[in-house]
Amino acid sequence: MASFYRYLFFLWLMSTASTVFAGGKTINHQMCIHADHINVEENAGHLTPLTQIKKYVALGDSYAAGVGAGPEVSSECWQFADSYPGLLNRSSLLPEAHDFQFLACSGVRMLGLDTYTNRAERKLHRSVAEYIEKVENASVATLSIGGNDVGFFNLLNACVYNFYGPLSGSCEERLEFASAVIASSQFADGYNAMLDLLVERGDSPSFRILATGYSAFFDDALTEDCNEYTLSYWPGWWHQYLSVELRKRINDISDQLNDRIGQIIRARSDDRVIWVNWAPRFVKHRFCQPGKPPVNGEDTWFFDVDFRSFVPDDEVDIETCEHESSLSGDWGERALCGMAIVKARFPEATMRGFNDSLDVNGGRQPFAPSTARLFHPTLRGHQAILEEIRRVWPYY
Repeated sequence: MASFYRYLFFLWLMSTASTVFAGGKTINHQMCIHADHINVEENAGHLTPLTQIKKYVALGDSYAAGVGAGPEVSSECWQFADSYPGLLNRSSLLPEAHDFQFLACSGVRMLGLDTYTNRAERKLHRSVAEYIEKVENASVATLSIGGNDVGFFNLLNACVYNFYGPLSGSCEERLEFASAVIASSQFADGYNAMLDLLVERGDSPSFRILATGYSAFFDDALTEDCNEYTLSYWPGWWHQYLSVELRKRINDISDQLNDRIGQIIRARSDDRVIWVNWAPRFVKHRFCQPGKPPVNGEDTWFFDVDFRSFVPDDEVDIETCEHESSLSGDWGERALCGMAIVKARFPEATMRGFNDSLDVNGGRQPFAPSTARLFHPTLRGHQAILEEIRRVWPYY
């Protein structure tokens, strides 16, 4: 019996020593498992807190590149420091000692579908698969794809901005095309294929992909306050008013796209892919809020173009710009090319602000972020996306 009590005393002594050497905190010995053998906690669905994140990789289109948000990081892909990947990279969610691979690039797509409106644009485009192939030993990744595949630029050009004037295409056709692409089996197959490629680039069982979506552009209230406004670059000649019906139909495309991506991810039943639906965080921060102008300063978390004066013809080569801008996929290049073509073909065309209430002078250099960022999240928007990532973050 005495030996038994001595054994109990020994166990108590070892337990006390562990607590003392841990600074008063009991050591959870399961936390010392190597990162390659980390288990997922039951019920909670989160990875153990000491998961070692050695590398964060950001992939996707211009929404991930963060066009216009903060200082420019790369002109080749229009990457910006205050994009949500940039904010996440600097956040407390990641350890101080980690690598960051910023592979998001404006204009990338996942499908080979023809989302363009004219023959000159039907050229080889950049695929997100090319950038996934550059990923090595990723611990966690974010991914934003789909918007270019449904032809967001062509839709906004035909239905809102009319950068190409009478050559902008049919709004009705662009809406129908986008809806058809989203519902197609090719879209689901392409999205799954990109996820499959990326999953293979993870460095351990703890690897996770946070797949981000998109948001409706206009306020959900859909009041008549915006009915007499236009965001067209050529409102005196070719324009579309922001009617309730038009705003609703454009919002429906964004909602369909988000719903489709969410469905694809849920159907995979794969814990390694996490759906990040940040759209609800933009409520009350979209275009056309009730009782306000279409673009309401910093309270609107999407960019509009910040100039409405023409870039001189000699700064844009209309003979080559369509081809060059289609290869890059950059919204700014394509918009400025369209403006240059219209000015050359219709020299009497004039530019005025929406509802004749804005007349901004000064001009811009061609292919500038000020044009490329239209209908992309502002800094406040990217901060909101980061907060949604924080809400679903698996490494707690």
